[in-house]
Amino acid sequence: MRNVIVLLFACIACSGDAPATAPAEPAKPEAPKPPPPPPKPEPILVQGGLSKPESALHDTTADVYLVSNIVGKSGEKDGKGFISRVSPGGEILALRWIDGLDAPKGMGISGDALYVADLDRVRIFDRESGKARGSVKIKGATFLNDIAVDGSGNVFVSDSGLEQYGPYMEPNGKDAVYRLEGKKAVKLIGGKQLGNPDGLLADGGALYVVNKPGELYRVDGGSKGAATKLPKGSLDGIVKTEAGLMISSWDAKAVFLQKDDGFVPATAKINSPADIGYDAKRKRLLIPLLTEKTLRIEPLQ
Repeated sequence: MRNVIVLLFACIACSGDAPATAPAEPAKPEAPKPPPPPPKPEPILVQGGLSKPESALHDTTADVYLVSNIVGKSGEKDGKGFISRVSPGGEILALRWIDGLDAPKGMGISGDALYVADLDRVRIFDRESGKARGSVKIKGATFLNDIAVDGSGNVFVSDSGLEQYGPYMEPNGKDAVYRLEGKKAVKLIGGKQLGNPDGLLADGGALYVVNKPGELYRVDGGSKGAATKLPKGSLDGIVKTEAGLMISSWDAKAVFLQKDDGFVPATAKINSPADIGYDAKRKRLLIPLLTEKTLRIEPLQ
C-alpha cells in the first residue's frame, strides 16, 4: 500500500513539471510580388527618303506627322527642299508632299494654313491639300528657323542670324524674333544678345526661346527675359508635354526634360536632334535626326 501511494505522488509531480506545448502557428504566406512594369515600347525609326529632316510637327486635325527636309545646305537657296507626310505608324504617306522649297525648317499650323520657315520668307500652304497660298518675305532676314503659333492663332518666327559661307554657317548679327501680321512681319526683338535664337514655344501668353549658347528665355514687351542655362548648348527645338518642357540639344546629343531641380536628359545618345515635335494624343516625341536622315518617333510612356 505504501508503495502505491509513493508511486501515485511521483506521477502527480511529474505531470506538473511538463507544461502543455501550444500548437505551432501555420507559416504566413508571402505577399505576392507586384508584376514588373511593361517594357517601354521601342522607338519607330522612319527613313525611306528623308533628307536632312529638320523639323517635325503633328497635324492634329489630319492626325499625320509633317517633316521638313532641307536636302542641300542649310542656308542656301536651291529649290531642293520638301515636306513629307508620315503616318503615326511610321509609314511615309507622301515623301514630297510639298516640293520646290529652299531650306525649309520650322513649321506651324494656324487655322487651315501651314506656315513654313524658309530662309528669308515664311511660306504658307493649305493645311489639307498642301497647295501654296503665297509667302511673307521678311526684309533683312537670312536664316528663319522656327515657327510657333499661340492660342489665338498668332504666328511667330525666329531668325538665327546666320549666313552660308561655303560649307560653313557664320553669324551675321541679324538675330531676331518676328510676329506675322497679315502679309507683313513685325520685329518683336533683335540683336546679338538673343544668341542665335532657334526654337520657339508660344504658351499661356508667353513666348519662349532657346538658342545656341544653351539658354531658355522669354521674350516679353520687346525685351529678353532672364535666361535659364541648360547643361549643354546648341539647343534646337522646344515643346511642352504633360511632364514638362522638353528641349533638344545637339551638343548633348539628347533631349532634355524640365524637372523641379533643373533639366535632365530624357532621351540620350542620339545624333543631331533638331526641331522636335510632340504627339499629345499618343504621348510621343517626334525627333528629326538631321544628319541621320531619320525621324525618330519616341514613346514617352
